[in-house]
Amino acid sequence: MRASFFLFLATVFLGTAEAGLRHIYENIYTYLVYQLELNLPENERIVGVKCASADYKTQRCLDPGNGAPRHKHCKGTVSIVVKGTTIPDTCSLREFLSHISGNKGSRANQPLDGADVKNWRNVPLLGRRVGENSVNFDIDYAADQMMDKRIGNMQAPTYCKVKDGQGYMSSLDRMAKRVGEIKRGMTADEIIDKKSLFKGLDTAADAVVDSRIVDSDKYLIPQLEKAAKGYRIATKSQFDGRMFMYRETVDRIRSSAAGMGESTVNSRIEALENEIKAFRNSREAKAHAAPIEKWRQMKDLMVRVPGCELRP
Repeated sequence: MRASFFLFLATVFLGTAEAGLRHIYENIYTYLVYQLELNLPENERIVGVKCASADYKTQRCLDPGNGAPRHKHCKGTVSIVVKGTTIPDTCSLREFLSHISGNKGSRANQPLDGADVKNWRNVPLLGRRVGENSVNFDIDYAADQMMDKRIGNMQAPTYCKVKDGQGYMSSLDRMAKRVGEIKRGMTADEIIDKKSLFKGLDTAADAVVDSRIVDSDKYLIPQLEKAAKGYRIATKSQFDGRMFMYRETVDRIRSSAAGMGESTVNSRIEALENEIKAFRNSREAKAHAAPIEKWRQMKDLMVRVPGCELRP
């Protein structure tokens, strides 16, 4: 009984860790789009523009009254220069994560007031070697720091990440398309100057896809291992979990059935694929299928010209 309980706790912990890492990479991606949007006038930006007041249940923006602005842009301590113009009060990563962490409400059913739920603005994150105000940080290093220090390892409310954002999937579309729109207005030299940022966007998007696959595969792999007869399922370690490797598994099937005839090989491959198809109809698989496909599509939406791979 105790062993089962501890196994349950371990499963919950790993699931929470994987989800936290996924949220971390999503939040880093959002921050990089915010950085890219600093090329635009403030009134044209949509990322990191949250409701100044929001409905507690629907999380839709409300009129804060007294002539106050309906939205709050992320304001921090970093001054940057864009096209020869100094832009003051922009946000570092830790300031941005605080901004999108949510809106506070004094108690249930009262309007959310726009104040940050989490305050990481002065908490060490990237460290002195990198610099807290750096925008050219290593994506995986930043993710590890966020995970270790539990900073930004949450699913930020959509209405805090994207202006008037309501749906998760539609907000992803808006961010990716915004990257493409901005790139269309950039010269080749400007794109090269932002090479690190664009590479970071790709890295973060890939990491979200991989972390979701690992989260899904933790349910798939045990099923495949249980059904496998005469061979072992191939996996690789990824994000403190395991990722199923289809091609390598097929290679193992062929090796294990050497000399048994092609019909045996085909039968085992067919059995493997039937298990995979059955899993795709499960609740665990469906929870990740659409987001995985969306994040894969986003890399195409971020290119400068539809159909052309112009990312540095």
